[in-house]
Amino acid sequence: MTWSYRSLMSPAAAETAAKALDAGRLEPLAIEEGEPWDPEEIEWDDLVDLPAIFDEIRAAGPRPELRMESVVPFDDPSEHGTILSAIDRFDRGDVAAAEEMLHALLATDVRCLDAHAHLGTFAFDRSPELALERYEQGAAIAERSIPGGFGGVIRWGWLENRPFLRCLHGLGLCLWRLRRFEEAGAAFEAMVWLNPGDNQGASACLAEVRASRPWRG
Repeated sequence: MTWSYRSLMSPAAAETAAKALDAGRLEPLAIEEGEPWDPEEIEWDDLVDLPAIFDEIRAAGPRPELRMESVVPFDDPSEHGTILSAIDRFDRGDVAAAEEMLHALLATDVRCLDAHAHLGTFAFDRSPELALERYEQGAAIAERSIPGGFGGVIRWGWLENRPFLRCLHGLGLCLWRLRRFEEAGAAFEAMVWLNPGDNQGASACLAEVRASRPWRG
């Protein structure tokens, strides 16, 4: 089976992302291609009761691997100090201050995917619709950097890839919560192909939405 990434974004989200990049005269995120990822790196024989999608991933053989640029204005990207401070504010109940810090990052560079991802997380409990918009904006910006017809991996193991995968995970959860099962399934399926290590548990979510089971929190 040959798999390739297909856009998960609505036309409106894609257009908004394009306008935001154009307004800031910003290039898409830089992409670095590494050595091909080989599914035999995973100890499949040690795993039990795997969903069928992993048989397809193993049968697909080695695939190219990408590492996505991480943009964090004001900070050393390896430290993410502003984002960690915003999370701390949010955890202490100061939601407005936490969101303000992240919006300041985006005002400087809209390509800060982790700011989009955490704004989605901050909104998730009170409004899945708003959270969906925020996750979708981050994912839409990332999509503009992914080569057309890309069929490889964007693994969690690279820290730079995690903001995009967080956006996709949040997107899938919001769609599931809104009972948009087919769209949620597409998001979770893409996550498993992109990150076969499945660090975020996308395969379990995929099984639930394919069975049209409601989100339970």
